[in-house]
Amino acid sequence: MAAPIAIPPARRMNWLRDERVRRALLEAVTIGIVAALTIYIAARAQAAGGLDLAFMQDRAGFGVGDQVLTDVSGRDSRWMAYLAGLMNTLRITVFGIALSMVVGFGVGIARLSSNWLAAKLAFGYVEFVRNMPLPVFVVFCYTAVVLRLPRIQESADILGLA
Repeated sequence: MAAPIAIPPARRMNWLRDERVRRALLEAVTIGIVAALTIYIAARAQAAGGLDLAFMQDRAGFGVGDQVLTDVSGRDSRWMAYLAGLMNTLRITVFGIALSMVVGFGVGIARLSSNWLAAKLAFGYVEFVRNMPLPVFVVFCYTAVVLRLPRIQESADILGLA
């Protein structure tokens, strides 16, 4: 009769070699460090005078013009200047979304057009803008458009509004 084959005892896997365990430990340590730093910074700020928004009641000292609802002067509180900035941000966001929808729809229709020139211009626009990073695009638009505009003193008087 043949000798039985010896099966080695099952080794326990070292838990530090498990990739999932190491990732979980690293995440826990990172969260702990961030939480400790946050608590430390908040405690130092509280000891130095506290965290409050009382300064927002002070006079802003600067104006925010071109408001739809109300103009903010330098005598208004910082809350009013903050709200004016928030309203400007919302207004620009809504305008930007609407404009990008119109431009995207128009370029998409032109790209699918049977008109050769419109399709090629739309193709060129899409390929030019497609993978361009946003900061590069903003600088390009600024130098191509904004720097070409006349100064405020040289602006045209349209309908007597200037």
